[in-house]
Amino acid sequence: MFQAGVLDDAPKTYIDSIAGLSFDKKVLLQNSLVDKFSNISIIDITQTIKRLLGLIDQMTSAINFMALLSALASIGVIFSITRHQTQLRQKDFNLLKVLGASLSDILKMVFVEFSLLGFSAAICGVLISISASYALAYVVFDRAWAMNWTYPILVISLTVILSTSIAWLATRKTLQLKALRLLNS
Repeated sequence: MFQAGVLDDAPKTYIDSIAGLSFDKKVLLQNSLVDKFSNISIIDITQTIKRLLGLIDQMTSAINFMALLSALASIGVIFSITRHQTQLRQKDFNLLKVLGASLSDILKMVFVEFSLLGFSAAICGVLISISASYALAYVVFDRAWAMNWTYPILVISLTVILSTSIAWLATRKTLQLKALRLLNS
């Protein structure tokens, strides 16, 4: 903003970084710079960066552990819900068997139901996480947002597979009961 020469004699601050030096070379360079320029300030931020990276690693580990606990808890919840629904609908399954539905037909019905439930839950979860990452990128970090479709598709696929597998585990005992036994109870 000023004309050339106006600020030439004013005090200045220069900032520089030097990377890739061993500890001994770094100390030698710092000492020689301080000896040559008495008014220079040298700040070594190596330890600060290492501590910050260590904290980020600990936070990442904690978040990954919480995600694993959440996934394990959700498996238990899905199994319990499926088991409860199977027991509630035991008479309906029995009626289907009496009317001629095979075990595979009833299993297909259960698989379709829980596949759709798993798909719906995964879509909702993915949309919420995409929205949150978009908001964080623009509002908090002032950065452009880039989408990687690999993870959302993987999450949706694994959720559907997991929910149908858990549904099969939870319903197989009840569905294998004979219709006559269910009529007597």
